[in-house]
Amino acid sequence: SHQMSERQVLEAIQAEAIRTVFEEYVDKHGLDEIVDVFGKGVKIEVGDLLPSRHYAERLKRVPRAWEKAFEVNPSDNEAVRASCIEFVLAGLYASDRISRSQKHGRIVYEIK
Repeated sequence: SHQMSERQVLEAIQAEAIRTVFEEYVDKHGLDEIVDVFGKGVKIEVGDLLPSRHYAERLKRVPRAWEKAFEVNPSDNEAVRASCIEFVLAGLYASDRISRSQKHGRIVYEIK
């Protein structure tokens, strides 16, 4: 039988929590468009090492994700916007719509 490591268990619990909140607070309208952009080979890198002010430039390739972030919280604060973007991407990942890889504080989202 396969046993999950402690880290895998924590990641599974976190993903389930993100998925639950994402499904409750994020309107499904437009999510397919975001996934379709990733389906064209777009990859988006986010994470602690990326300054909040750079998110707008990164997300020009996925404008619907940027718009979804405003639905989560309409703040103009760059750090809030970055957090909302990460939440939208994490929600799509937790819902098995896109994939994610992590390395050295960087998170890359792409199509599954």
